[in-house]
Amino acid sequence: MAFSSLQRGFAHRLAMGVVDSAVAAFLAGRPVCLFDSEFREGETDLLFVAGKVQPEDIRQLRKDCGGLLFLAIGHEVGERFGLPFLQDLHTDSGLVENYPILAKLVTDDLQYDSQSAFTLSLNHRHTFTGITDADRGLTTRRFAELYQELV
Repeated sequence: MAFSSLQRGFAHRLAMGVVDSAVAAFLAGRPVCLFDSEFREGETDLLFVAGKVQPEDIRQLRKDCGGLLFLAIGHEVGERFGLPFLQDLHTDSGLVENYPILAKLVTDDLQYDSQSAFTLSLNHRHTFTGITDADRGLTTRRFAELYQELV
């Protein structure tokens, strides 16, 4: 089915309106739902601004979304902090020599990319277990603050 230039223009304005609304929500500290891709997981992710996240936001993620909770950072952020990809740790010869199990954790058969984008797990030093909503909120906010101090 071919679309007219009028239909394409309307679709573009509609999409830009959605993007503008998402940006405005983020600037106001509100969450945004983002559909990743039907060719990947086909799921919608709930995103919060890290620097404004509160324990009740973490609770909502935990209760309503399930799965892993993680702090999504850009590649440049990881580089600024010197964070390795987990894949790099699993293939580091020195680490693999001391911990051979790491070699078995290599994810070289992903269907959506050449390697996993995950990096290290982290907790703020002033957390108790790192598991409570308050602990996770503190870790998330402080990471965002530290990044702002770097830039």
